[in-house]
Amino acid sequence: MFSLKIPTNQCKYNLLEMAPHLSALAIVLALESIPAFMFGCVFLAHEQELHFRIRWPYDVVTDANEKLCGIINESHQSYEESYAVIGMGLHVNNSNANCLKKQIKSDALLSRSFILSKYLFVFSTLLRSFSEFGFEAISSLYLRYWMHTDSVIKVTGTDGNACSVTLKGITDDGYLKGQDQLHRWVELYPDHNCEDSLANMIAHFP
Repeated sequence: MFSLKIPTNQCKYNLLEMAPHLSALAIVLALESIPAFMFGCVFLAHEQELHFRIRWPYDVVTDANEKLCGIINESHQSYEESYAVIGMGLHVNNSNANCLKKQIKSDALLSRSFILSKYLFVFSTLLRSFSEFGFEAISSLYLRYWMHTDSVIKVTGTDGNACSVTLKGITDDGYLKGQDQLHRWVELYPDHNCEDSLANMIAHFP
């Protein structure tokens, strides 16, 4: 578990909400950029490659939908300062949980500091792109690893009626977006009283 404090007052885009999404993408890219021999393991190089996905809202999972990393986001905004605090729990060598060491079938302990250094390098690169150009600059890269594209969920409209929405990605403010059965674009807002993060979403038509 580690945390990162990110000043947001100088960014013209909504970094307060987007920071955890950037963090999830950075974890995925960092893990996939590490060669197998760096893990002290020949399994990945010669038998099977591991790939990682982003599960709504910020979980990092394997292709088998097994969770490896959870991310929480806290934000602070005042007249004096504005920042996001991102907390990340990545299971590296935890024998009591699904972890990276088990996934790559390594007998040796994996270096947390090495993985952290790779994450920080990737995150700083993504942060620079986002701060200059917004989420549009990295949205295609994000969607490459996002596991929900074209998934269909039931939502509640602002009129109280239920409808089906096909998910297409996330907005610049970190909310889900999709299209209804009439191909109208829809923004989806969470029901914070529901434990399932994709259940009871509230649809808003811009």
